[in-house]
Amino acid sequence: SIMCLGNMAANSFNHAAMIEQGALRMLIIRSRCNEKDIQEYSAFAIANLSSNEDVLNTIGEEGGIIPLITLAKSSSAHSACLGLSALRRLATFPNNWVRMLHSDILPA
Repeated sequence: SIMCLGNMAANSFNHAAMIEQGALRMLIIRSRCNEKDIQEYSAFAIANLSSNEDVLNTIGEEGGIIPLITLAKSSSAHSACLGLSALRRLATFPNNWVRMLHSDILPA
């Protein structure tokens, strides 16, 4: 079901309904589980949602930055690029700057 949400999130037409129906919150919750595949697929879906500038603040507000940071640290080049691209996109929204800093996006 997480992979299905990722596929749905690939189409920006679905984003508003997904946010409204609580899919983002569910993806963020699932990204915290112990199973690496579920963590990664949840982050993929969040990254797909980040392609829509209308939801960048919501992703930051709801806690979507941490899963994207984790994705950006992936050993898979494709996954890391997807995570970094999504974080770059979120950084275009000024409210996310402090959220990113508080999410330990930069190593100490």
